[in-house]
Amino acid sequence: MRGRPAALPTAFRFRMHQRDSDRACMQKRNAVARRRPPTVARRRPPTIALDLALAAAAGVALALCFPPVDAPWLLMPVALAVWLDRTCGRPAGPAVAVTLAFGLAFQLTLLRWATVIGVDAWLALATIEAAFLLPLGLLAARVHTRLLLLPLLALGLPATDWVRDHAGVLAFGWGQLAFASVDAPWARLAPTLGQWAVTGTAAATGAAIAALVRAGIGGRAIAAGGLLLLLTVPLLQPAAASTAWDVHTIALIQGGTDRIGVGVQDRRAVLRRHADLTTRALAGTPAALVVWPENAVDVDPVADAEARTLLTQTSHRIGRPLLVGALVDLPVGRTNASVHVDGEAIRTTYMKQRLVPFGEYLPLRSVLTRLFERAALIPVDFVPGPGAGAVQVAGSRVGQLICFEVADDDLARAAVPAGTSALLVQTNNATYAGTGQGAQQLRIAQFRALELGVPVYVVSTTGPSAVIAANGRIVQAMADGTLGTLLAPLPAHRVPA
Repeated sequence: MRGRPAALPTAFRFRMHQRDSDRACMQKRNAVARRRPPTVARRRPPTIALDLALAAAAGVALALCFPPVDAPWLLMPVALAVWLDRTCGRPAGPAVAVTLAFGLAFQLTLLRWATVIGVDAWLALATIEAAFLLPLGLLAARVHTRLLLLPLLALGLPATDWVRDHAGVLAFGWGQLAFASVDAPWARLAPTLGQWAVTGTAAATGAAIAALVRAGIGGRAIAAGGLLLLLTVPLLQPAAASTAWDVHTIALIQGGTDRIGVGVQDRRAVLRRHADLTTRALAGTPAALVVWPENAVDVDPVADAEARTLLTQTSHRIGRPLLVGALVDLPVGRTNASVHVDGEAIRTTYMKQRLVPFGEYLPLRSVLTRLFERAALIPVDFVPGPGAGAVQVAGSRVGQLICFEVADDDLARAAVPAGTSALLVQTNNATYAGTGQGAQQLRIAQFRALELGVPVYVVSTTGPSAVIAANGRIVQAMADGTLGTLLAPLPAHRVPA
């Protein structure tokens, strides 16, 4: 007769229980792993200090892609990829901190020329511009599938830049990726798709690199394919044609100022500088038009008898018309304008539309004048002009912009309607001479030439001044801080559409 089975030893029963428990834990971990999005790779928990340091380094690297350093264009998407890698999938708090570190490092490095106005102005401007990036950083933090970064950045960064460029008193379109992309493959998109497509493609390239580094195997394959397309498809676009030059020329006068940096210029001295240089350099020169920079005539040439006399005498002596940057007083207020002087005839051809806050007008004037002595340097609020302007030169229409307006996509396109032969930018960089600001502005003008398909002439008080062909290449230039004249060929005449 069989008896009851003997009880299992206690140690053996414990081992069996432990094995069952381990098997259950393993099954639970596998189930969690299966629910995890397949393109998210595991990594060690990030430390906020490391993230902030890497984001700040990436911001500095991105700024170095702009003048005056002009680092290779490939650094641009790599810098964006580092920022995205430190932001993607993070909680909102760390994502905001990382994005702010990236944006501040970028803007502080890019806008270091603003320290001429004051360190407080530099910090305030950089902080405001960096803050525009925060919504995009928060959206990137919500992304757990890295491939979704490509459409997010392709659409989100151009939208962010558009808002920055149209934000009223806070509007400042400096530092857009398109402006550092003149030599990049995606610059080929500029003539057909414009500034925002160039910025979006550059941003999507950075997102593709971020996905390539951290995604799963399948995601990396897709990211690699997307990266290849982003780098090669723009090259299928035809390269911008070089400019066909006419026999006619215009003269660009870089006459200098009596001082650089912040402060009130001796207006009469600046006017005489440009008049003397014009008379010495251009007597008998067959230029169709002689162009002086913004603020070369820092008074109203109609109301001011001395200025009017000097301008008309200079035009008579060289036998050529002048186009000078001047102030024009209207019943509604003062304007920053471009004035055509042909012998005794004086007329305004263009008045600046996009005024610079804290430079050409002072928001909250009653408050700021009590807080900052520098506010006294802006005694009058300028008024904007009514619309686009142009000057006829040897039968060709030349569109006009003044100073920072070259960074405004809407104004640049409006200045070059069908049939326009060239774009002229009169600017005054004396405040920022030697800081790199002029070089950054000149790079924007290069992009405009490439985007609009017309030569661009930049004439500055202190430099740099340049002649830029329709393919974005500089064909003549005068360096920052020099005095002189450029005899610039006009493009071949365009038949108006």
